[in-house]
Amino acid sequence: MYYEKLTHIFKKMKLQEQFPNISLDEFDKFIRKQLVYNDKYISPYKFALEQSVTVNDSVKFFMYFTGDEGIFDIVSYAECSKPSCFNSRIYFDINNVDEQIFCEECGKIYSFDTIKRHIKILFKLKESITIPDKAQRISRRDPNSAYEALRELHPNLKKQSPPSLSNAPTCDGGEKREAGIDLEVVLEISTETGMPVISAVEKFKNKIQSLAG
Repeated sequence: MYYEKLTHIFKKMKLQEQFPNISLDEFDKFIRKQLVYNDKYISPYKFALEQSVTVNDSVKFFMYFTGDEGIFDIVSYAECSKPSCFNSRIYFDINNVDEQIFCEECGKIYSFDTIKRHIKILFKLKESITIPDKAQRISRRDPNSAYEALRELHPNLKKQSPPSLSNAPTCDGGEKREAGIDLEVVLEISTETGMPVISAVEKFKNKIQSLAG
């Protein structure tokens, strides 16, 4: 199911044309590495850094694999403004939000309208998705591409340093905290031609529009 979804979306949305410097093999390797590091969320920031692409392109690539047909769900949060809260993130489900969101640690209540400009989005592998133990080669490469030729260099000729985890944000208990993507960025990308409809993103749009009157 995992590889079927990756290849189906990649071909259906013609992502090779949109993202010629990103291969499904690299995407698969990245997801696997994040999970090996016990990262709860898969970071477009880290993927952008590893693939030398812009953050916006990385987020856009992730969004193609998000939603009903994809492998990711999105998780939303905002930061509690009280410095006394050890775990300042307030995670919430847009499906269950009416007008108020509250911090479970200190009890402070926020209106959606107040925090909407501060909402962050994370990408999380769906619980229904199981990644096979054995990796498969899934990308089709252009043998005449200089870029692909460089990527195919013998491992001894490519120096790969493991990503530094020492500076990763942590919360109480030592859990790594991936930086979220601004909701405004996600909403803007979602309006581009050809982008998939992501239910949670559409609900954010509708909620914000309803507040705007």
